[in-house]
Amino acid sequence: MAPVDISPAKCSSGNFDQICSFKANDLIPVHKYKSNVTGITVVVAEVEGPVVNGYFCLATEAHDDDGLPHTLEHLIFLGSESYPFKGVLDLLANRCLASGTNAWTDTDHTCYTMTTAGSEGFLSLMPIYIDHILYPTLTDHGFLTEVHHVTGEGEDAGVVYCEMQGRENTGESLSYLALLRAMYPGHCGYKSETGGVMKNLRESCNNTKVREYHKKFYRPENLTLIVTGQVKPEEVFRALQTVEDKIVLKGARDAFTRPWQSPVPPLLDSLDLEVPYPCDEEDHGMVYVGWRGPSATKELYRMVACSILLKYLTDTAVSPLQRDFVEVEDPFSSKVCYSLTENSQSMLYLMFENVPRDKLGLVKTRLTKLLESLTDRTELLNMTRMRSVIHRHILETLSHLENSPHESVAFIAIGDLLFGTSKEDFNHCLQVEDLHRLEKEPEEFWVSLLNQYLVEAPSFNHRLNQVEDLRLLEKEPEEFWVSLLKQYLVEAPSVVVRGVPSTKEQQEMTDREKKRVEEQRAKLGEDGLKEKARLLQEAMAQNEKPPPKHMLTSVPIPSISSINFHPLKFYTAESPEQHPRFHLPQAPVYMHLDHLHTNFVYVS
Repeated sequence: MAPVDISPAKCSSGNFDQICSFKANDLIPVHKYKSNVTGITVVVAEVEGPVVNGYFCLATEAHDDDGLPHTLEHLIFLGSESYPFKGVLDLLANRCLASGTNAWTDTDHTCYTMTTAGSEGFLSLMPIYIDHILYPTLTDHGFLTEVHHVTGEGEDAGVVYCEMQGRENTGESLSYLALLRAMYPGHCGYKSETGGVMKNLRESCNNTKVREYHKKFYRPENLTLIVTGQVKPEEVFRALQTVEDKIVLKGARDAFTRPWQSPVPPLLDSLDLEVPYPCDEEDHGMVYVGWRGPSATKELYRMVACSILLKYLTDTAVSPLQRDFVEVEDPFSSKVCYSLTENSQSMLYLMFENVPRDKLGLVKTRLTKLLESLTDRTELLNMTRMRSVIHRHILETLSHLENSPHESVAFIAIGDLLFGTSKEDFNHCLQVEDLHRLEKEPEEFWVSLLNQYLVEAPSFNHRLNQVEDLRLLEKEPEEFWVSLLKQYLVEAPSVVVRGVPSTKEQQEMTDREKKRVEEQRAKLGEDGLKEKARLLQEAMAQNEKPPPKHMLTSVPIPSISSINFHPLKFYTAESPEQHPRFHLPQAPVYMHLDHLHTNFVYVS
């Protein structure tokens, strides 16, 4: 059954206008709204069950390794204008029947999350959380403890610094970053380490930059609130009224430019890189092979197809790559897996794990030979298995939507936030063009513009109903898959990164760090170290000030009556009422049947 647009012709509620309303894979109603006052976008998904989740997301872009998106994410939780105390958000979350708060930073967005039992606590906590996001304190003493500082012993520390210290020099991190750097040449945010590298965190990242970054990206027009659970949109809008009022009182803002609008430089040539990484042993390394994929902005169908193709090539022992690299007498790798990075110009890549050191240079040649054999029909694609892979993927998609509905819908909505095109994008394109030049543009220009923004661009509905694409892919002939393989994996430029384990690199890195810390201590001297210790103690004392009791008690404890449970009926052989399709008294064994909304039957 095709998805149905359940949007009314025109609908608004207070400051919020309804943009669209669909069902995710014909199961979960999803509604999208936008404030006509502040520009805040709200997505409400009617997920069944007692839990209400919030995903408060902003598109963020960085063109260096200072880690500004990541450092800002940490500093958000240290207090806001109205609640200027570290940890007050989590204290209030506990009062609102929430399991705390959390966040993540990705290359192209930052997302803040919360989970509550029932809607009442969620609606009480949400405006407080948004106050932290839009109006954080961003104090210098908060930056000192949370991001980076030098201790009284002359060593570098800080929550963000230690987090990056734990993963910056792993083989996986170094190889993946090298892959990104090569895959996205020139001026492009996709090549940045948005978590921050230690050198930059020590030397160039500072609180002034963080404040400027917040001012640029943490704006109402760039904020999408994704709410999943049993909560009415009108209740969300009422809870947001205080937020909207505060934004209006703050006055006019600078013009907003949506992130990630710059063209992505093309990958013109293939590259083969060797990346040494510190390791205790040198027996096995890793190989990453990447290609540019379809555009997440306007080629969603082909992106899904590429994902299926990579799954066909790597999934299970009978797949071509597992067969030729793993399931052989002298293996080239212990595991081959794939990933697809959804960017405006996406990246497809394969990861070969535990590759014997003497075979690190042989992987790409063997891979190229295999892929070419599939495109020149020396080896035929097994279309029966291809359809089986797609069918299993459909079941996995539907199962994930049932077992993890909150996350499923949220990530779809985030994809729409980042890559969905809108009339604003169309208008922006017209505004930034020279109007006099537009008079001279040929018909082909206008057809291209029409296709890009009004015809080819995937809608929110399209993203919510990926199963429809998968069912279409089941019908695609072998020629389609061969053409896809040839276009993206055989004829396109590739990047090969060989991660080479090195005990020498480990020793040299240890020596360099030891020397750097010694030089830092010598430069600071005894008085400087004492001053660093004093500043740290002072900052910790400021951060640990407890919030006043009245601030905590100002948020009411929610009633459990707002908690909605799954609609559930259960039957046994003794039940007076029996399910019309399962008459349990006729069963030869004792059976207990739980009936709930699901596309699957589970037997245990």
